Amino acid sequence: MSSPSTPGRGRPARLDRTRTVRTALGLLNESGLDALTMRRLADAMGVQAGALYRYFATKQDLLTA
Repeated sequence: MSSPSTPGRGRPARLDRTRTVRTALGLLNESGLDALTMRRLADAMGVQAGALYRYFATKQDLLTA
């Protein structure tokens, strides 16, 4: 059985605040602030952009975290 944070049966890894922030920091380090968008972050996480808004209402909320 897979844990909640590991992919199972072709599904992307579970989305959560911590993983989202870590991925965003990686993108910031890689590409800079202007290149960080919710859509680019979602692509990097293998989810649709709308899924991120469950945890962060805006990009500014994400940056604050």
